[in-house]
Amino acid sequence: FLREAQSTASIDHDNIVHIYQVGEDHNIPFIAMQFLRGESLQSRLNRDGLLDALDVVRIGREVAAGLAAAHRRDLIHRDIKPDNIWIDEETGRAKILDFGLVRSVRDDAGLTQTGMVMGTPRYMAPEQAQGQEVDHRGDLFSLGTVLYHLASGKPPFEGGSLTAILIAVANKEAKPIKKVCPRLNTDLAKLIMSLLDKDVDRRPQSAADVANALKKIEHALRPATSAGSTSVESDETTAWQAPSRHSSGPDTKSRNQLVAYGALIAVALGVFFAIWAAGIVFKFQTQDGTVVVEIDGSGKSFPVSVDEDKSVTIRDPNDGKQIKITIDRNKKQLRLEKEGFEIVTRGFSLESKNGGRVNVSFIPREATVAEAKATEAKATEAKAAEAKAAEEASMGATGLSHDPNVITVAQDGSARCKTIGEALSQVKAGMTVQVVDDAVYRESLVISSRTRHANVTLEATRGAAISVPPGATAALMIGSIEGFTIRGFKLRLTNARSACCVVTGTTSGLMLDRVTFTGIGSPFTYGISIEGLGTKEDAPNVIIQDCVFKNFQLGVRVSGIENDYKTPMTCRRICVVDNRFSNNIQAITLNGDVRDVLIAGNLIADSMETGVQLQNLVSGAQNIQILNNTLFDCDHPMALWDTVARGENIRLLNNLTIESSTPDWIFINN
Repeated sequence: FLREAQSTASIDHDNIVHIYQVGEDHNIPFIAMQFLRGESLQSRLNRDGLLDALDVVRIGREVAAGLAAAHRRDLIHRDIKPDNIWIDEETGRAKILDFGLVRSVRDDAGLTQTGMVMGTPRYMAPEQAQGQEVDHRGDLFSLGTVLYHLASGKPPFEGGSLTAILIAVANKEAKPIKKVCPRLNTDLAKLIMSLLDKDVDRRPQSAADVANALKKIEHALRPATSAGSTSVESDETTAWQAPSRHSSGPDTKSRNQLVAYGALIAVALGVFFAIWAAGIVFKFQTQDGTVVVEIDGSGKSFPVSVDEDKSVTIRDPNDGKQIKITIDRNKKQLRLEKEGFEIVTRGFSLESKNGGRVNVSFIPREATVAEAKATEAKATEAKAAEAKAAEEASMGATGLSHDPNVITVAQDGSARCKTIGEALSQVKAGMTVQVVDDAVYRESLVISSRTRHANVTLEATRGAAISVPPGATAALMIGSIEGFTIRGFKLRLTNARSACCVVTGTTSGLMLDRVTFTGIGSPFTYGISIEGLGTKEDAPNVIIQDCVFKNFQLGVRVSGIENDYKTPMTCRRICVVDNRFSNNIQAITLNGDVRDVLIAGNLIADSMETGVQLQNLVSGAQNIQILNNTLFDCDHPMALWDTVARGENIRLLNNLTIESSTPDWIFINN
């Protein structure tokens, strides 16, 4: 309790509930916090179902701004959801509540640990759902789920139980929001889906970036202003330019200069000055901070006067009465006065019946100074990063790692080789090929030299991708070698009737580790196709571990049968463990004469036909163990696709199925 209060109290931001005091009374801890009128965002959703795009963007921008303030203090909220977002009754502004799961990225108090799942499943990030370490980008994923819910009327991940929701969050891809809401602004839809990316590195990297992106979208969504008008923003005290308008007289440049000059005279003399144009951002500075007036009148008038004492007067277009705005120096906020009524606030919005809008906000001087320091620190970090990059580039200019047994690859020429194929033609048994950039390599690689490729490691240190080039049938073709390892790559299909990786011959000891396989969802596409491994009974296993397979007809295909689908050929010693499968027609299929196969610890989601399928096994098939797998939302979790059950020592133990389309655990054809 005190942890939450102290963490929240350390953040002073208008989009986060303010904590005034933290203490104990008769051994009962208490928080004295800002009194809020209004409702939670969840209450509004319950009433309205969904929000219009402009409200979605505005609320999202304000929540992102609040998160940015928390993240600047290295605090992660970890429970962003509609229940924890408050909509203020007077201003409509969003405020983040309930920092009960807040955690500092520097915190080692042990209150939360890797492996623990805390938060609200429907809105949590996939890494959080899996009990992994969570950083500030987890909050951004949660914000994405909230925006998806606001725009579509339902969250992106649902299920009949908490476990089902957790699995969906961790492994199921959200349905593109453009398919749910075809009329949604394209930029907003793209931003929401980028926030929902399972890969934290592909999400926007800061809440400030999200807030800026939403601000741009918000301006684009505002009603169009008069023809030729533009929005002009200036950081000068009074030097600003009004947007051009249709009228006779001086040219646009001269007219804007005259208006700017007139503004200087008006402020200097304290006379009335009215801003009639739409789309203006007007800033002026005082010794206490900066007052920002944003006007979007859609061509309607919003008379504003700036007086000698730097107070602002706005005429309410709804009743014609004056609203005087001054600065409360003690509270460092704006003081609004109208017909004897006073209120102190950081900012407010005023809307006219005909669609005009004016926003007035105040940025205290301390915040401006802190912002300048943050900008300076960021610039220092950027220079340090540039220096480090230059040093690394200099070290890599020779194309050699410090280790003579490592061949480096980068497309920009900073490494020894520019292509993976070039490196594989130079490598020797037992060496390592490192792809040190994050580029996309459009290559079809053949790895089959027993003298050159045996016990070689091919690894991507920054997640480089290998894409199947046009006309090729596979990105990797591996045959009759020992001990080859592939690690960290992203393998992508672009062609129908192709595979990311094909393994044949007497290959043994092959390891595919932390590889992401992505298909195109069409028939006859495979993530890995293992065909007739005629290895010895005591040969090292082929191991596929910690990989991701999505959008294939078959994620992993283990085939012990010739292409005529009649002649058996032995395929043995294969382990498929701790992988994730999503949106495949079939996740794992074994057929023909398969032996000594272990399928364990995999998470299989959204298989349109089957999760694990045994198909046309022959009498020689034996020692197939299917253990401890979780199958979620598969049409048939497991299937024996044959008229007769064949094989020996085939075991299914401790597997869990959730929300399958059919009640049958095992489906036997005919």
